[in-house]
Amino acid sequence: MRAIFSDLDGSLHDSQRGFHPDDYASLKALQGTALRVIITGRSLHSALSILDPTFPIDYLIFASGAGVMEWSRQQLLFEAGLSAAETHQVVELLHALKLDFMLHDPIPDNHCFQYHCFSDDNPDFSHRLHLYQHVARPFQPTENLSACAALAIVSADQTASCFTELQAALPELSIIRATSPLNLHSGWLEIFPGHISKSQAAERLSQLLGIQEHMAFGNDYNDQDLLGWAQRAFVVADAPEPLRQRFEVVPRPSEAGFSQALRRWLKEH
Repeated sequence: MRAIFSDLDGSLHDSQRGFHPDDYASLKALQGTALRVIITGRSLHSALSILDPTFPIDYLIFASGAGVMEWSRQQLLFEAGLSAAETHQVVELLHALKLDFMLHDPIPDNHCFQYHCFSDDNPDFSHRLHLYQHVARPFQPTENLSACAALAIVSADQTASCFTELQAALPELSIIRATSPLNLHSGWLEIFPGHISKSQAAERLSQLLGIQEHMAFGNDYNDQDLLGWAQRAFVVADAPEPLRQRFEVVPRPSEAGFSQALRRWLKEH
């Protein structure tokens, strides 16, 4: 069995134009010949806002691997999150480092979050808070508080150093670096349980379903572990330079890059 694992935003989906008709047709044409898996950092609620139940995929992996849904039945197969002890540890560290953060509720309500801001000047944090103010609430420490994940939002020039610092301080947890999908500049640092990442979710699904051949498609740092795991990997033309140097490059989503990557891969399989 073979499968295609594709990131969503900036890879398959364009923020201005949506899904390219050729890519949509390519996904439909794959039915019965390969498993179609979208693997995104979005929450379940956010993913469902742009994917209707008839969208031509077989599985949705959301929250960077913290949740898996069988698409045809809209049924959750897997969910995970930070334990109360891990949540406490993460919150204490974020306070010590004075990083502006959002703490997302457990799945399926992980689009809702608590927040705490130390900085007077974090426009990306403020923008996200404004967008989701209807599901946001100020952070209130409580006993046995658990979460799906934590998100720290930092400036672009702080991203690499903060990422390294979090990895060193939380070696047993999974720290995922991404570029802000809002301003395409700031750094988003997500903190998940240690067994959660896009590549680990893809591997679990592959073992469950007997997937032996696979390709991955992405566009940003948070796809890097998935791209490195896959037998064949492609990135879009505006991916960060380190990814373009490492993986095969195809056009942007507005130019149906997914379909081009798929054609190249299918020629070999």
